Amino acid sequence: MVVLTHEQVAFILNDIKRSGIETEELQLNLLDHICCIVEDELLPNHSFEECYRNVVPRFFKRELYEIQEETNLLLTFKHYYAMKKVMLISGTFSAVGFIKESFFKQMHWPGANVLWWGALVLLIFVFTIQHKPKTIQRNGVSFGQ
Repeated sequence: MVVLTHEQVAFILNDIKRSGIETEELQLNLLDHICCIVEDELLPNHSFEECYRNVVPRFFKRELYEIQEETNLLLTFKHYYAMKKVMLISGTFSAVGFIKESFFKQMHWPGANVLWWGALVLLIFVFTIQHKPKTIQRNGVSFGQ
């Protein structure tokens, strides 16, 4: 096992930055992983650059920048599936509440108003807040939120 010099570590870090990795934490994590693998696989009388060029492609399919894109997607859509499930459940309960309310109204049973208000509050405060439309801009005029 060979220990990398400061110049070699700086070379790896600069190459990571040139590849499009913007997040400092991700840069340092990649630097650590790549340095560990290069130190482990670099033989005493072999070229550092050749070993480095053989190690780096293991981290991506096409470009190293893919890791930055995946990280951004994971951070952006961290709670996507939980919010989608909450939206589906609250929308279903709201629809069922409105259907029950209309049936109660037709039968003149008590509790129709409570069902209507409950379904409306659920629809407004849970379903609608979870489903925010994106802003659409055309010719300097903003539509939506």
